[in-house]
Amino acid sequence: MSQRENPFFNLSFNILIPIIILNKGHLLLGKNTGVWVLLLALAFPVFYGVFDFIRHKRKNIISIFGTLNVLFTGGFALYKLDGIWFAIKEATFPLLIGIFVFVSAYTKKSFFEYLSHHTPLFKWDLIKERIQVVSSFNHLKILFRKATIMFSISFFISAVLNFILALYIFSDQGPVDISSAEKEIILNKKIADMTWLGFVVIGLPMTFFAIGVFWWFLKQLSKLTQLPIEQLMIKSHKENQIQS
Repeated sequence: MSQRENPFFNLSFNILIPIIILNKGHLLLGKNTGVWVLLLALAFPVFYGVFDFIRHKRKNIISIFGTLNVLFTGGFALYKLDGIWFAIKEATFPLLIGIFVFVSAYTKKSFFEYLSHHTPLFKWDLIKERIQVVSSFNHLKILFRKATIMFSISFFISAVLNFILALYIFSDQGPVDISSAEKEIILNKKIADMTWLGFVVIGLPMTFFAIGVFWWFLKQLSKLTQLPIEQLMIKSHKENQIQS
């Protein structure tokens, strides 16, 4: 069994450490080091993404999008592009993921079907037996399609909210008469604000939205199989030990 990802390290390397570096890095490295501060902050999520990829020995679409997101942010900052480009970039990635998820609903295996079959949560042998008896696999396919479409909506909402938030944060580039080094410091702080505000204002609500879709799927699957949700789920190893 593969090792579970540590959420503390995930949160620290991808959000907390970059935010601290972007906000306070110039105090450590000194003035005229805005580019180095940015590169140091970007190194942590890039390193974590590569390390996670090597450890699990498999491609992860979300990790790939995350790495590209970091690289684009750094590129835009280094080229000192206007705030509108940051807003477009922040909206583009969730939009692309949303389109990918939505289109998959009309393919042979939808995203939600793929996700549920590759997550050790469901007793699929039992579920398939029940489907053959009380329903049909076509109804199960329709359920997967509906859940996938609902799941894609969260990414479309995220794209709109990301665009509005980024436009608000990056619209003011500071006074025109300040030095280039000071502008770099201001930009780095704005990227830090976008990172933590995006997580709190957008990331957390979208996570609850996804949990809601998953719970709706469980209830519909329970109706389809005429089994309680508890019987559809695989019990943890710890629970099995307690019962035995």
